[in-house]
Amino acid sequence: MKKLLNIFLFALCIPLTFIQAEDQRSIDVRALYCTSRSEYPAQYYLDTYPAPAELQQMVQLETFFGQKKIAEIAHREHGRAYTIHTIPGFYFKPELDRVAGAQILQHIIEQEGYNLLFVPQKYIVGSNNDAWVAAQMVRNICEQPLNKLQIQQLCGLVKKSYFIDTHAGNILPMADGRVALIDTELDGFAHDKKVRIDGLFRMLCSLTMTSEARTFLMQEIERERFRNNYDAHSFEKLHIA
Repeated sequence: MKKLLNIFLFALCIPLTFIQAEDQRSIDVRALYCTSRSEYPAQYYLDTYPAPAELQQMVQLETFFGQKKIAEIAHREHGRAYTIHTIPGFYFKPELDRVAGAQILQHIIEQEGYNLLFVPQKYIVGSNNDAWVAAQMVRNICEQPLNKLQIQQLCGLVKKSYFIDTHAGNILPMADGRVALIDTELDGFAHDKKVRIDGLFRMLCSLTMTSEARTFLMQEIERERFRNNYDAHSFEKLHIA
């Protein structure tokens, strides 16, 4: 009898453990999409997105971070990038949630196999009182218009991530055929999931692209607009009935 009781209790623990794991993942997702920077302070980002030890050591050797406090720069010079000549290949910015936004996009890119999209690496460097984002520089930018396949993958990424900050300054064609997405603050994501997908796609229209790519994009906008109107009409009919 005791053995049966132990088996029963063990069986109960399995779904409980699974639920706790699901809850933990949900908390992490909410953290990524959180717009309140005070709710998740610098220590959260330092613990979650640590820089490689070598990069962190290089930063600690510099006096730059001790001379200019992150709070002062973030308040006066929002979004301004800084470079340090002894640390090539990176630029440094405030707004720590950039790393969370980059992780969201990178996760979807890997999950969906979007091999033509690229998010530069971003790390947190410094300390809890003086933390910065170290962002990998994109060097091989070219002026080539986006092709249909690139726009296809961008549409897929936008639809799954609700990333809205897709103007030409943030979507950069690269010489190797990939497209870099460089500005990934959480403010650049639509947090209200009621937003219309065709509206998100329209934001891609300002990008330079081939005629074939633009035709595809306009067809996708029209398809999503029709789907949105159809869903709304069906919802109204359901309630009228």
